Amino acid sequence: MCAGKRYGHYELIFFVSVQIQFLNSSLQYDYIIAGAGCAGLSLAVHLIHSGKFSDKKILIADRDRKEKNDRTWSFWETKAGIFEPIVYRRWSKTWFHSQQFSRLLDISPYSYKMIRGIDFYAYCLDLIRQHPNFTFIHGDISKISNEEGKGVLYCGENKYTADFVFSSILFGQPVMGKKDHYLQQHFRGWIIDTKEPLFNPAEATLMDFRTGQEAGTTFVYVKPFSATRALVEYTLFT
Repeated sequence: MCAGKRYGHYELIFFVSVQIQFLNSSLQYDYIIAGAGCAGLSLAVHLIHSGKFSDKKILIADRDRKEKNDRTWSFWETKAGIFEPIVYRRWSKTWFHSQQFSRLLDISPYSYKMIRGIDFYAYCLDLIRQHPNFTFIHGDISKISNEEGKGVLYCGENKYTADFVFSSILFGQPVMGKKDHYLQQHFRGWIIDTKEPLFNPAEATLMDFRTGQEAGTTFVYVKPFSATRALVEYTLFT
């Protein structure tokens, strides 16, 4: 401050304003979950079901509001799991096809289960909103760092700190050794409706390799919802 006593009143107002802005932009939590996709929201749901974190302040940060049915997840379980209420379809028999043979596999005691993205988001967010120790913010996450022994997340213009930050956000490709190679899995899916009954809703096709392999390991999923409706997914490893 170099304006002297004549401008002391104005200097005081400026000083208070800066202090308030600093306090509002640095918020402390016990845990931060960066990314509200399958990993982040699943973690939040498991924390709630454990009953051991109700006294902890937990922040969830993501740029999206999770209001679109933008994907599906499929997985195996031998019994009812934590997300059983939102399982959209399940199969106990799956097909495997290659150029040489085909086989229908009974995968019991496992069930192959499918959850729609929109159902998953709604279920998790509804549960999270019932617990006031959780805070959800929307914005672009630009950086996650370790500063003075604290995890720090930068979202929008704000800075959030916590004892632990759990992140499912990939800011760039991880550093690999000279002998290491990236293996990426690509998906493209379509919902197919047919006039005639072409699908058996009790049997899913888990891997169908009867397609070109020129671009890499390639196969097709078929997950039938009914005799005339199915999700068909093209999968490629590169």
